[in-house]
Amino acid sequence: MCLAAARIGETDTFDEGVRRLEAVADDEWARSNIAHVRGFSARLQGKLPIAEDFFRESYRLSPGNVSTAREIAAVCLARGNLVEAESFAREAHGHGSRNSYVNDILIAILAKKLGRDAMRDAEVRDLLEVIRHDDEESGRSFYTTRKAELEYLWGDNRLARTLIEHAIAKTPHIFEPRRIYAEILLIEGNKARAEEVINWMIEKVNSYDPRERRTNYMPYLVTYSHYLTEIGQFDRAKGIFGDSSIFTEDERRAAIRQIEIVQGFKAAEKG
Repeated sequence: MCLAAARIGETDTFDEGVRRLEAVADDEWARSNIAHVRGFSARLQGKLPIAEDFFRESYRLSPGNVSTAREIAAVCLARGNLVEAESFAREAHGHGSRNSYVNDILIAILAKKLGRDAMRDAEVRDLLEVIRHDDEESGRSFYTTRKAELEYLWGDNRLARTLIEHAIAKTPHIFEPRRIYAEILLIEGNKARAEEVINWMIEKVNSYDPRERRTNYMPYLVTYSHYLTEIGQFDRAKGIFGDSSIFTEDERRAAIRQIEIVQGFKAAEKG
């Protein structure tokens, strides 16, 4: 009841479900379930710091819970905490090594953690092969999306663009390929096309469908800030990080510092 209500944005139904759960929650396993559904609801609203707190409480009450471990891994990845993201992703992977969602998270973590070595890493290649095979059977685009991200981060940006355009053609309604596409276009300096992709992202996060609305809100904001920085709208880019329900103070300061570095370089170029 709670999970379904969270997915469709029925807050009254969700609150009623939580009240019913709390009325019978007489052990740690039951209280862990309550914390998990609260975290799930917060994640769908884009409130990742709040979601993480609930998921960690759920995991504390029920150590080894694979579903919660996977959720914590995804949230930690989105927030840049690669050490704990990898720890929880590996725990989830140990219970489901064929799960495409878990493998996708783990590849994304290793792509950032290993740097350029990720392109040659045997584990990354093995994980990619697993999701490539699953994609062929299911019509998904996990493989093409992550291969594109690896190329964008550490390889050939032109190949990255070809791959991500293929991923978008294969799964046109999925958010993650568009996010990576926007970042690739910004690296190319194709700001006009990047703006078109970001407008698609804006429409997605502002959708009337609550399942689409806020799940990807934080990554959208980060990519949008990159676009604003590239076009020289530094104050607007900094202002994106002001919502404390989405970004912590440390995250806000780190993001603003990166914007100011770019701002300084651009000022020096003009000077």
